[in-house]
Amino acid sequence: MITIYINDQELQVEPGITILEACRLLDVEIPTFCHDDRMKLHGSCRICVVEIEKSNRLVAACTTKVKDKMVIKTHSERVMKNRKGILELMWAVHDNDCLSCEKAGNCKLQDYCFEYGVEGHRSEYDVELTNQKDTTNEFYTIDRDKCILCKDVSGCVVSFKVRQLLVLLNVEFICMLLILW
Repeated sequence: MITIYINDQELQVEPGITILEACRLLDVEIPTFCHDDRMKLHGSCRICVVEIEKSNRLVAACTTKVKDKMVIKTHSERVMKNRKGILELMWAVHDNDCLSCEKAGNCKLQDYCFEYGVEGHRSEYDVELTNQKDTTNEFYTIDRDKCILCKDVSGCVVSFKVRQLLVLLNVEFICMLLILW
């Protein structure tokens, strides 16, 4: 076991866990978009950044492993300002018509924007909406205008395609393929 400190709380943890996992042990909320326990860690959305004492840069809590005597600040002024900036950029290139979205009321982006005080104003970074919605698959829909570019979609699509393949193939067919192999 190693000792770490999260927001001035001492915690004994197993070596090798991430800061995000350690924070969850203390019920410390860290926002996440791209993190999914079922997929490979990549930390691309950067919304989960935290501050490490004696470090000049913020680190992604979902990919950074804890170290002995690590001192972590999850909601410092610097962290909160950075998260708000990330949300503002996401919001600027996002279809903000929340009432037409099937995730309305159950949307992390909406929740985090409210929590961090990001208002739905238009900015110089706004982009034209593409109205590209891919509904060709019966298991998932991809709406490019709702995408927050967390890069998790490739992992999701691969995961869904594997599940779809397993559902479509019956056991006898799989056994026949194994015999032919």
